[in-house]
Amino acid sequence: MSDAELVEQARAGDRQAFDQLMQRYEREMIGVAYRMLGHSEDAVDLAQEVFLRAWRGLGQFRGEASFRSWLYRIALNLARNKRRWYARHRIASMVSLSPSDEETEEGDPAPVVPIADPSTDPRAEAQASQFQEAVRQALEKLPAEFRETVILRDIQQLSYEEVAQATGQPVGTVRSRLSRGRHLLREALKGIYP
Repeated sequence: MSDAELVEQARAGDRQAFDQLMQRYEREMIGVAYRMLGHSEDAVDLAQEVFLRAWRGLGQFRGEASFRSWLYRIALNLARNKRRWYARHRIASMVSLSPSDEETEEGDPAPVVPIADPSTDPRAEAQASQFQEAVRQALEKLPAEFRETVILRDIQQLSYEEVAQATGQPVGTVRSRLSRGRHLLREALKGIYP
């Protein structure tokens, strides 16, 4: 069934239709939340809040954007709020580059544990790990609008149109922010990673 069909059924009160939508997008929402916040517990909580708000706001969903993009927009708004909360309470937030495809037994995104490849040498693995940490630190330094755009497009691999719908910006603005964000990321990496 398509998202649009499931949304219509859910609007009519079919909780199972909404559950199917949740199952379809749960990992993506946890993934983007984890990448925006860097805390697995908060990412799971944020994803649950995304679906709670989506359920409550289903009547206001006009279908101008895809359901998936609408969920991303809710997730971004909640992540922005959470990052502001972190700042007010002086809690370190961090961008995560870890793929969230795997989960722990508790349902949290699993930390990435590199498996040694006998064909690579340990020095190359250490350099790759250092580079990933440098990119994470550089992303953290970007202004929010650039960081979000880079994460959604380059890490979450949303299309330009989906990023535009999720952020509420025109596609041209998304392209501009992505270009500027990538430039700032390169500049920040020069200062962190030689």
